[in-house]
Order: sequence, then C-alpha cells, then structure tokens
Amino acid sequence: MFGMEFLEFVSFAKQLGLALAGAAAFWGLVLSIKSHHPAKGPECIIFDWLATRLFFLLLAGFGIALCAWILFLFLMPVYAHEGIILVPSQQEVIRALEITSPVFAVWAVFVLISLWLNRFKPVLFGEWLSGIYVAHFIFLLFLISLPAWSGNLNAHQWFYIGHSVHSIFTFGSVIVLDFLVLISMAVRSPAIKEHLYPMFPLISKFIWVGLGIDFLSVALVFDDAIQMTPKFFFMQTVVGILIINGTILSGPITRKMIQAVRNKGSEMSKNWMRAADLCGVISVSSWFTITFTDFFHHLTFQYWQFLLAYVSLIATLYAGHKIMQLFPIALIGRHAE
Repeated sequence: MFGMEFLEFVSFAKQLGLALAGAAAFWGLVLSIKSHHPAKGPECIIFDWLATRLFFLLLAGFGIALCAWILFLFLMPVYAHEGIILVPSQQEVIRALEITSPVFAVWAVFVLISLWLNRFKPVLFGEWLSGIYVAHFIFLLFLISLPAWSGNLNAHQWFYIGHSVHSIFTFGSVIVLDFLVLISMAVRSPAIKEHLYPMFPLISKFIWVGLGIDFLSVALVFDDAIQMTPKFFFMQTVVGILIINGTILSGPITRKMIQAVRNKGSEMSKNWMRAADLCGVISVSSWFTITFTDFFHHLTFQYWQFLLAYVSLIATLYAGHKIMQLFPIALIGRHAE
C-alpha cells in the first residue's frame, strides 16, 4: 500500500529499537552519574530514581529491536533524512549482519542479566547502574553504527555510520526527553522538576549535535545521492519545522520552565504549558516522521499527502499526551510516590 513493503517496516523497527535503547542507556548513564555526585547531597536519590525509570525504556527498545532482528532476512537500504538516497549493495548488508548478529546475541544475554539484577537484586542493580548503562551503550553504539559494511572506512561507510548513530542523540533523545517530561507531570513533585528541568538545555545540545552529525554524513554523499522528489521536498519542510521548533523549545520555553521551578511555589501559565506540550509533540512527531519515511523508498505520496500524514501524527500524539497525563501510574508505577 502506497509503495510500502513489510521488510521496510521491519527495518524501521530495528532503527527505532536501537535508537530508543541507546538513548535510554546514554541518558540513564548521565542521570546515574549525577546521582553519585558528592556535591548533590541526599537529594541525589531523585536522579537515581529517574535513571532507573529509563531502564524500562531501554527494555522497550530491546523488545522492538529483538522482534525486528528475528524478522530481518534482508536489511533494507539506508536513506538519509534530507531525502537523499544511498543504497548499499547486498554484499555490504550481508557483511554487516554477519558482524553485528553475534554482538546482538551477546547484548541480548546482557539485557537478561540486567533485568534479573533489577528484579531480584535491586540494591546491587542500583550500585552498578552506571556501569550497566555504559556496557549497554557500547553494545548499542556498535550495533546501530553498522547498517551496512563496505569493507573499508570510505565516504559511503562514514555516511552509513553517521546517519545511523545520530538517531540515538536525535530520535531516541527526544523520546527520552518527552518521557521525562511526562514523568515530571505525573509525579507532581516540585523537587523532581527542580532537578530535571535544568537538564533540558544539556539534552537539547546533544539533539543539536545529533542533527549536525546527520548533516555532516549527508555532505559526504550529497552529489552522488540527491533526488528531487516529493519526498525530498517534504523532508526539507520537516527539517525546517524541526529547526524552528527546536529553537523555540530549547530557548524561551526551556528558560520559562527553569525559571518557574527556581521560583518556589510558582507555576507556568496554562498557555506556556500548552506551548511546551505542543512543541514537545512536534519534536517527537518530526523525528518519527523523518526516521520512518527514510526506510520507504517507493512511497507514492504526493507532497500534500506527506504533509497531511505529518499533521495528523502531530494531532494524534498531542491527544495521546493528554490521555497519558490522566493515567500517571502507567508512567511511574504505584510505588513511585
């Protein structure tokens, strides 16, 4: 339908799972390090609690990636986010699968060990949390870096690496950021917001770095792979929206959120809260759209159809945000408060 193929969905799911798990491991590590910082005092338990919550996102990413890996018989071509197409050869794809599949199997075993520690040895799990996240991130960085292997580090190979790795810091990180914001709303604890909101500029910087990595990787193959199609022009639109929205979200909205938590007892106005919620949804929707569209080479959409699907996704996720805020237990667990 619309030029989509089943294995393209599988390829997207693989990227989604690895990016989500990688971002959860990376930001879980950052939070865990903050929780053990000697200058943080007794309230460092907040960072530790948030770091533990991200382990469940890591498991969700693993589950998605595992299902995709099992279904994966042929890795679909890699497509750049700006609508530029670079198709690796079947040999390159097979080489990558031969290299990464044993590593994925080892990572799966490590996930089971981590899950066992979390379930049956929670104290030990907490003590080793930073090391656990480091190990997961190393596994995931390697796995996501090799969608194809040319046999040497030429321009095309660096494109494959940069195009895939950036998803951890962009697509995965915006999901993590959205998840943390929803948690802060669900818990209704000023202390969590006081510790969490000042981290948003750091997360935003890594998202911008990830976008820069993608642009640099595209520059390596731009002349060889550009195709002027409705998909290409639609991607330019989404990237433009993403940059404008990211500037607003990481600028005035973040400053307003930090200012609100620093002024004890103050709250953001409803209009500012709606703006923050909408910008967050646009960020997630944009990166989802960009990543999803990458993996479908034969889409028959016209520009207006791409745009309609994109706007519909924003509306759907915004409604989903509102629904999720009504059921905080699903996000934080019954024991959280």
